[in-house]
Amino acid sequence: MNVAGIFARPLQLAPSGFAGQVRFATKKAGGSTSNGRSSLPKHLGVKSGNGMLVVPGTIIVRQRGTSWHPGPGVGIGRDHTLHALVEGRVVFRYDLKTQRRIICVSDESGAEAPLVGYASRTETKKRLADAVDAQHYLSLDSVGRYQYVLGLAKKLAEEEDVRKRELLEKRLVRPERGAFKLVDLTML
Repeated sequence: MNVAGIFARPLQLAPSGFAGQVRFATKKAGGSTSNGRSSLPKHLGVKSGNGMLVVPGTIIVRQRGTSWHPGPGVGIGRDHTLHALVEGRVVFRYDLKTQRRIICVSDESGAEAPLVGYASRTETKKRLADAVDAQHYLSLDSVGRYQYVLGLAKKLAEEEDVRKRELLEKRLVRPERGAFKLVDLTML
């Protein structure tokens, strides 16, 4: 018998009135009340990938918050779910000017100018990095660097808009139909 272990704790009165060593539980009793409270899966993520055909009402992305923003032909639900409003193909793109990931649905008519030739986020950032003059960039202070890069981003976005308009006009002019002039009616 280990005598040192007996006298290591003070003697206490047990509930029966017996003065002796009281032993406490060293492990919590097992029970299932604290288990099984995990929530059901929410099934978030992309449901219709880039280039897939969708019909109106098809869920494209289920998300919490707006990681992806709706573009032309895409609606947003109250739980930030993006869904197709028109029939067509899903187009994922990155808008450098607003720095947002945008999802569009391109109907095959070619009537929507923003759906032609968008580059991905990595391609857009590579183009921006290639456009930066390193010596000029390093000679600026932090505010000047920010303004310099922002100016380059706006310039690249304008060049991208011109390129998209040219691609759209080329796509709309077919041998079987006459010339088509794209007119911007947003300022009228």
